[in-house]
Amino acid sequence: MFTGIITDVATVTAIENMESGKRMTLACNFEMDAIPMGASIACDGACMTVIEKTANNFTVEISPESLERTTLGAWEIDTKVNLERPVGVGDEFGGHFVTGHVDVVGKVEAFENYGEFWALVISYPKPFGVYLAEKGSVAINGTSLTVNSVKRDALIFSVMVIPHTLDETNLGHLEKGSFINLEADLIARYLLAQKQEQEAA
Repeated sequence: MFTGIITDVATVTAIENMESGKRMTLACNFEMDAIPMGASIACDGACMTVIEKTANNFTVEISPESLERTTLGAWEIDTKVNLERPVGVGDEFGGHFVTGHVDVVGKVEAFENYGEFWALVISYPKPFGVYLAEKGSVAINGTSLTVNSVKRDALIFSVMVIPHTLDETNLGHLEKGSFINLEADLIARYLLAQKQEQEAA
């Protein structure tokens, strides 16, 4: 389980094609001695398993499912990647419940400047819209953000990004046309599932 509070931005340093997936190595600032083999790290919001590591990087294997359902297949050498380690018992919970299971890929339609702040306007596949609510939460490349507005007829929503988030995540590298990983709020997902179960009863 993650919270959507990004703690490092890694750089892709190596990419190897496997028979059906990819193996990628990311350089980071994490203290790798404290991260065991097999540990989970959210990479742009997708939960990946550490299969190899050195003092300043780690390697993950990306399955065909992840390549198809996320932006990870488009990573190149020097791509910047948001990282978050799982939340531990007793850790501060500053964002919202994030599972590391990307739902869909969205697209940046506009990045509008409001002084020091930026409004990020994102288009999304229609089925994802049931999870979006004004002032609700959404994870964008693993970053916990608040939904400002939703225009369901246009299949777009917006979030406001503060300067700190632009500086400390890879969101500052986005531009119109960029593709991003989206994960729905876990509470919204279960509320919808409960409603559907009640309607089917």
